[in-house]
Amino acid sequence: MNPQELVQVGKKIAYRRNELRLSQKEVAIVADVSPRTIHNLESGSTWPHASNRIAIERALRWAPGSLDAIKNGGEPTELQQPPETPPVVKQPLPQPGAGSDVDDLGELRESIRHLDSLPVYAQRVVLDQAVDELPRAVDALDSGRRGRLVRYAFGLWDEMEDVASSALRLAVTLGDGTRVWEFCGDGRWVMIRSLYAEPGHAPFPDRAGGPMPSTMIEERFGALQELPLEVVAQIEQECVGRRMDAAEILSMFHDHAESPTGDTGIVDLHTIRDGKAHDAAFDDDALIERINAGQEQIAAQEATEPLDEEWT
Repeated sequence: MNPQELVQVGKKIAYRRNELRLSQKEVAIVADVSPRTIHNLESGSTWPHASNRIAIERALRWAPGSLDAIKNGGEPTELQQPPETPPVVKQPLPQPGAGSDVDDLGELRESIRHLDSLPVYAQRVVLDQAVDELPRAVDALDSGRRGRLVRYAFGLWDEMEDVASSALRLAVTLGDGTRVWEFCGDGRWVMIRSLYAEPGHAPFPDRAGGPMPSTMIEERFGALQELPLEVVAQIEQECVGRRMDAAEILSMFHDHAESPTGDTGIVDLHTIRDGKAHDAAFDDDALIERINAGQEQIAAQEATEPLDEEWT
């Protein structure tokens, strides 16, 4: 392979990585290769082994053989369905006194800030990595914020026990369109498009926008109706190994309520596209803009309120 071919492949990979909003380190984690392998590939200096090429293609959500296709002047092939969450490769923690104790978490902190914009499988990798690094994050806090974090963690523990065997709380709104919401604590809910769970793991939501107070949600979208625990438990079972979209969750909600579709306003939820049920509500860009506007309103309100060092 000549150097020019390597450079062209590297440019394609860098463009794809930026398109997915992934860093070189995040691609390396998902593909279970070293960050240097990704760096060298993007810079056009080396060509990876066949096994590594397949892993890198998977991390970039390309079909096997895509890198060879690019090398030969062709185009990569998109995977038809998002891949299942790849095995998480946990990186060893740096030893105390090894230097760069804060700076080497810069990429991880940046990924957490933009977590909701990452692909679902990448969110899982980043979160698992963040769990490993959590002790260092706690150590970096001052005493006041550390106390707030401890109280919040124990509050979540109590909250989990309050909802019996399931930590997942779901609700629907049937007013301005029909949507599914996940409870995220402190009286706030976040809209979700789907749920997916691996065997032995809690469901992982595909979120749209950020958390909103229940009062704001009900002003904009109608009353929140929380799903009974038995329905949530059934949903948790049904989404293991597959992606359950909002339309299916809403269908289970209505089935449990034994309410005809026409009596609930859900009649506008489904459209038929290519022979499959489709949730038209989530194609509305204006909806996301409204949620983002709500987030800006929340941020502006919080900015004018004094920070209470003793968190309650």
